[in-house]
Amino acid sequence: MSAKSLARHAQKVETDKKIAEFYDENLSVKENLKILRENGVEVKKSKLYNYIKELNLPQKSIKEICKKTSSKYKHKIDNNAQTEKYFENERNDMHKTS
Repeated sequence: MSAKSLARHAQKVETDKKIAEFYDENLSVKENLKILRENGVEVKKSKLYNYIKELNLPQKSIKEICKKTSSKYKHKIDNNAQTEKYFENERNDMHKTS
């Protein structure tokens, strides 16, 4: 490994440690970013998504995120859930016919 590669790796490890200190898997990415920034950890959304992906942490589905939303938007949430189910069924049908 070159010195530059080692430096980048060390920087990534340090950033990951800072994220791990404040990351809460029960919160959305947006909420986690807010908490990280409030605690002086400046990371971009893409870095947080990569962090989640590397640790194989589950990301919340649209339905789970929308559960927190006001009941005023319940019809939109239900429509999203139906749409997700429709496309899931379509994908399954395509795999069966292939």
